[in-house]
Amino acid sequence: MKTYDGPVSDHFDGLHFFDPDGSPPKSLGEVLRWQFGGRRKREVWPEWAPSPHADTPPPRVEGDKVRLCFVGHASWLIQTGGLNILVDPVWSMRASPFSFAGPKRHNDPGIAFEKLPKIDVVLVSHGHYDHLDVATLSKLTSAFGPRVVTPLGNDITMRASDTAIKAEAFDWYQRVELGNGVAAALVPTRPWSARGLFDRNKALWASFVLETPAGKLY
Repeated sequence: MKTYDGPVSDHFDGLHFFDPDGSPPKSLGEVLRWQFGGRRKREVWPEWAPSPHADTPPPRVEGDKVRLCFVGHASWLIQTGGLNILVDPVWSMRASPFSFAGPKRHNDPGIAFEKLPKIDVVLVSHGHYDHLDVATLSKLTSAFGPRVVTPLGNDITMRASDTAIKAEAFDWYQRVELGNGVAAALVPTRPWSARGLFDRNKALWASFVLETPAGKLY
């Protein structure tokens, strides 16, 4: 699959992104030993653990107020300044390249998809399947046509799956005007990125600092 191709920087060597202040990534052997080694104690998860909580957000939150709803794992709905912003939205049953295998959802999202207000902006922090869910992004694009703001290289993954996704890619420290007095700045953070066996750290990762009428949100 095509990957990011851009100028060398203090966190991109021409092929891979890296964290100049972080630890080097674990080797495949270390990951396999951690995942399947005999010392790992695995807890048994229930097949389904329904939550008593479900939200129906308002259409908008205006002015200097902010409303946050936890959807699940890393997925949030942030409403402020008249904008509806989703972070790392995942509504799929699995965080996986396969529909039949991989980490599976154990309860419903905190907001049913059909209860979402009109989504204006989506922020996607990095390319792991539990953060960048192309099936959900395609569904959001079809329903609302939002802007999708993401670090460098993840836009390629999105458009390879669905050319209609309005992906915009940015580097660390870039600031993106979202409208209505709201902006998002991409800042360094400590994870890594991969969606397969041969694309480790070929797309960037980031946290977001949101500037809003209600103050800054990290």
